[in-house]
Amino acid sequence: MINSFRFLAILTFVILHAVPGHGQQLIPQPSELAYAEGRFTITPETVIVPHESDDLAGYLNDHIERVCGFRLRTVPHTPETNYISLRRGGHLGNEAYTLSIEPEHIIIRGGDRGGVFYGLQTLFQLMPPEVYGQSVASAPQPLTLDAVSVKDGPRYAYRGAMLDVSRTFFDKQAVMQYLDWMSRHKLNKFHWHLTDDNGWRIEIKKYPELTAKGAWRGPGEVLPPSYGSGQRRYGGYYSQDDIREIVRYAAFRNIEVIPEINLPGHALALTASYPETFCRTTDDPDPNGNGVTGNVLCAAREENFEMIRDIIHEVAELFPSHYLHLGSDEVSTRYWKKCPHCQALMKKQGMKSPQEIFSYFVLRLEKIAHEEGKRCMFWDEASATNGLSAGTVISGWHDLKACTETVDRGLPVIVMPASYCYIDMKQNAFDRGHTWAWLVDTRRVYALDPASVTASAEKSKLVRGVEGALWAELLDHPDRIAEYQAYPRLCALAEVGWSRPEVRDWNDFYVRLTGTHLARLDAMGIGFHLFAPEIKYDHGVISAASLPHATIRYTADDTDPTAGSPRYTAPIRDTLPERYRFRAFYGNAHSPVVPPAATFDTVACQQPAYADLPAESLYRPKRHLVPDRYARRPGNRHQPARCNGTGHHVCHHP
Repeated sequence: MINSFRFLAILTFVILHAVPGHGQQLIPQPSELAYAEGRFTITPETVIVPHESDDLAGYLNDHIERVCGFRLRTVPHTPETNYISLRRGGHLGNEAYTLSIEPEHIIIRGGDRGGVFYGLQTLFQLMPPEVYGQSVASAPQPLTLDAVSVKDGPRYAYRGAMLDVSRTFFDKQAVMQYLDWMSRHKLNKFHWHLTDDNGWRIEIKKYPELTAKGAWRGPGEVLPPSYGSGQRRYGGYYSQDDIREIVRYAAFRNIEVIPEINLPGHALALTASYPETFCRTTDDPDPNGNGVTGNVLCAAREENFEMIRDIIHEVAELFPSHYLHLGSDEVSTRYWKKCPHCQALMKKQGMKSPQEIFSYFVLRLEKIAHEEGKRCMFWDEASATNGLSAGTVISGWHDLKACTETVDRGLPVIVMPASYCYIDMKQNAFDRGHTWAWLVDTRRVYALDPASVTASAEKSKLVRGVEGALWAELLDHPDRIAEYQAYPRLCALAEVGWSRPEVRDWNDFYVRLTGTHLARLDAMGIGFHLFAPEIKYDHGVISAASLPHATIRYTADDTDPTAGSPRYTAPIRDTLPERYRFRAFYGNAHSPVVPPAATFDTVACQQPAYADLPAESLYRPKRHLVPDRYARRPGNRHQPARCNGTGHHVCHHP
């Protein structure tokens, strides 16, 4: 292995001398890209020919104005030269596009509106990072772009990101911002986890108590304080008008919003608001795997299914998506086992175990959704249910084996195993986050190969795509931690879902990410996770190195460095290194805090030097370093926070 400081010097040279122009290091990597001679200059005389994409012409103009300080005229007919054309068609597939920059013009052609939109995203990445800012250029200035030809399209139709708004509530503006960042990376499915034990976040007009009571937790509320909400009233919800606005905002950005109403378990917000929905006859409500009691609906109460029908009816009218996600994960059958009404149901239906009640409930949920013209999505616990419709999609969260079992049953799967795709996990030993799926850093996400689920060409058609999940137990603090957890891990996932395997390479991705894309993330205003600086202590000398353009700051009193701490400029001589803490800063972003003695087993600024190591060997859990309560096991996906984010466990590679 090469010396990491030497590698940083090489990496700095590569980044600073990589490709001429504003940003030809694209993420996700396109299928085909070729540079050509010449340049095209956007001037006030340039015009936009929108053809079928009038709405996107205004969107393009908003971005040009940020860089150039002027807007372009739109015209109905194509002139001979000096124009930007937005076209559809050309025998391209869904979301596919071509982008051609020549000295006379720029032409974007998409297979559909989504393809045109993604062609624009690639065009924006060829512009200076200011294109993502919020301010307009102070003075008019032309913009020159290198000639290039791009032919591109998605590997998978489903490229998703899930946001849990139950445990930590994010207001409307925060959700819309999250959607905008997704669209920049060609992510097209927003899985919106709207209900869970810790809060009901969607207005249902027929059942107002769901938000009057179920959206709030704290002293005197039906839901107790949890996940850092403290001894105060905490919560919130989205009105139906909010929902409609968010859905429109997403649709403009080629994002389908898939709502999740989690049933029949993880339903404490519902059962606490309407207690009659629970198996009230049980006298010993055992907790499920999450320390929560009373969170499963009674399966024998027919009124519950009428209530579910009413809820799904209102939800279906708000979301044009073909899919409704109806959860069905981590459902404790103990309540049904002790409920005489559920036992009577078992006898009537000829069931032999409470697990059959679960299948009964899942099939009834599916039937109700179908009656509303929707297809279902469920978590992978439901995949073993006999009789599921062939169009029902399974979210494979446990592991790759669960995804394989799903396609073996003939069901479509979204590949999102926790050990690759749960971006609430720690990114290294010093970060805040869960550890039950071990450390999930950017390189780990990038290592996911959805095709590994099956070797069968026929079954591979059932692999619909990928998704990154951001659960919100530990997103209550510090400020902007959701952004820190999501990026750049979602950048890696975007390339997993979009780019063909033959154009994907971790080392190349890392250079593109650190060379130009971090500057784009910063311009978007994202407080992303900056890779940790490399800190070494040797014979009384502490030395530090980080990415180009990052600033390292430090403290010598055991406190965490801030943006106002002393800047590291040269090696420090001291025989007490344990007092020091280091952190790198880059615009809105920062790295984790690192002591001089830290040895990382996940991505740091020198990570490409490790490319020859097998991916799995980097992330094999070390049982003696992981408390049992964090071990990955069914029923513990949403383990309540207990000491998470405070332990400094360090794992050394075998």
